[in-house]
Amino acid sequence: MGESGGDFRCLCCGNAAATPVYLRCRDLYLGTPFLTDYYRCTACGLVQQFPVPAEVAPFYAGYPVHRPKSKLFETVRGVLMSRVYHRPAAGTRLLLDYGCGDGGYLEQVRRPGRQVIGYEPDAALADAVAARVGVPVYSDAGELLARYRSSVDVVTMHSVLEHVTDLHGTFDLAAGLLRTGGTLYLVVPQLSSTEGHLFGRRWHGLDPPRHVSFPEPLVVQRLAGAHGFRVLRHGAVPFPTALAGSVSNVLVGRFSFPIVAAALPFTLPLTLIDPGAVRAFTLAREP
Repeated sequence: MGESGGDFRCLCCGNAAATPVYLRCRDLYLGTPFLTDYYRCTACGLVQQFPVPAEVAPFYAGYPVHRPKSKLFETVRGVLMSRVYHRPAAGTRLLLDYGCGDGGYLEQVRRPGRQVIGYEPDAALADAVAARVGVPVYSDAGELLARYRSSVDVVTMHSVLEHVTDLHGTFDLAAGLLRTGGTLYLVVPQLSSTEGHLFGRRWHGLDPPRHVSFPEPLVVQRLAGAHGFRVLRHGAVPFPTALAGSVSNVLVGRFSFPIVAAALPFTLPLTLIDPGAVRAFTLAREP
């Protein structure tokens, strides 16, 4: 495969050369008209969009992840995703959920004596989640740093890092917020997984155009070292809805909730056997 043109710049290492992985990928989740190209950096191996979008807000119009959910949905999600979400230690006093979506995780981890806050770059979404959940949700990174610099115990990013267009800026913000020894918890889809190879451009975890890059262990290690973090551990976590979504993409060429729901009883045991499509990373903020 030929290398990309001169405008390519790796979001991790800054390298200017890449080879194509998937070109002209359709949006099988929301059906938007965007077509997305993915390239692999020849230096660090990060797979990312090229060109990197300057504006991502149009990708999220009508995004169901951000909508309030029913109690039944919350219960089912809590069961299916119990091994994906971070479980804060009893002594956690201040937790920030970065990219808090519908606020469901913030509701789960609220405890007496524990402060939970959220961060959403979209101001309207941040205000809506704050009003619904009843906790502070910030949309201004500068304000967040001014209030909480070096004081947060845990920053969580559940399926967030793959959405951002500035990996170094995101790590820098987390480093500025966390106290020394604080925890950064990341959950990221893995393009090189069995599911990723099996389904290719129909893999639900690809999710073009919303997924901008796919940081895997060596890339996360590199980003961590550049921003004062140490990777304590990482491992695969079962994510059954991703496999069910891939089945839907293959059967009908798009995401169909009825098909996903029907497939879940079969995909759940498969993801328990081979959970490699999603990986969780636990990082510590070093002095």
